[in-house]
Amino acid sequence: MLSIKISYYFILILIYLSLTSTQLIHKLQDKLKKVASSHGIDTTRYDYEEMMLFPNVGFETKDGGWRLNVHGWRFQTSIRNKFLGKSSSAAAQRLARVVASDEQLVYFNDTFQRERLKPFMLQDESNERITIEIGNQNFSTKTDKDGQFRTSYMFKNADVQKLKKNQQIAYKAIGDNDDSWKGTIYLVERKGLAVISDIDDTVKISEVIDKIRLVANTFIHKFRVVPGMPETYRTWKAKHNCTFHYISAMPDQLYTFTKEFFDEERFPEGTYHMSGERDPEIYGSIARMYPKRVRSIFIRAVKGEKGDDERFFTAFKGVPREKWMIFTDSRELPKDLSNPPGPKGKKT
Repeated sequence: MLSIKISYYFILILIYLSLTSTQLIHKLQDKLKKVASSHGIDTTRYDYEEMMLFPNVGFETKDGGWRLNVHGWRFQTSIRNKFLGKSSSAAAQRLARVVASDEQLVYFNDTFQRERLKPFMLQDESNERITIEIGNQNFSTKTDKDGQFRTSYMFKNADVQKLKKNQQIAYKAIGDNDDSWKGTIYLVERKGLAVISDIDDTVKISEVIDKIRLVANTFIHKFRVVPGMPETYRTWKAKHNCTFHYISAMPDQLYTFTKEFFDEERFPEGTYHMSGERDPEIYGSIARMYPKRVRSIFIRAVKGEKGDDERFFTAFKGVPREKWMIFTDSRELPKDLSNPPGPKGKKT
């Protein structure tokens, strides 16, 4: 037991020191860059800063205009991060094997994928100026302490109509090193159908109930799709031309791998919102707040729950029973979203 505790604390210290040393190095680099810049030395060629732009939405407002939202992450990488990715991968693997039970060890029959750990070793670039270029208009914003920026801009309908292509608007985000990155804004009109979908255990098998399995499915195993869900979503897209918005409790660092998985499985394109809430209670609350705007709610049961379980009736109290449906297999879902999915009856 003593040796296990020593190994456990050693791994935690290793990960902490790796992250701390990286942050100290980046802070020293930033100070040196400022000193050099103050003496007229161009330091931009020594920067290794990158940017990740998350697909976001543009909403049509009541007055007929548009609010266009952008979300990005500015970070810095280095050769040292490659080493940290390898060492942290080995440390994480050892730690997982220490805390997992004999029954759970079967889920760690492979190594941690270093590529999925690397984004957690990056250095956030805070307080950096970012230029957003939409059409012929430029806007300025700054990153927060986590290297992220979330902002929105108001546009006239006439300008949006000129800029849009297939209900999308392309834009650029330009860093302080004149590095340019492309992003996409998906337009959501006031009239139309939008599908807001969980990722974990709705379309992608994550097994969030068991934290050990969740870690294994996130960092070790190949991502697995819930059978039939890509085909169902493509059917809805073809029939209703609806927009799709995917939410997950996973951190932003896993967005790229999630997007690649969605592209491989041919899910409809859409926006991604990481670290979102996903409980039935949340959906029930939204349905009560906007009864005329929520047409249907589908909950995939992952613990063998039935549609008449008390939890669901509590979560959807005050919501018409025909508006919500519990399913386990994608084949139970309707092909046509025009009609309510659940059994007709009074409000629950």
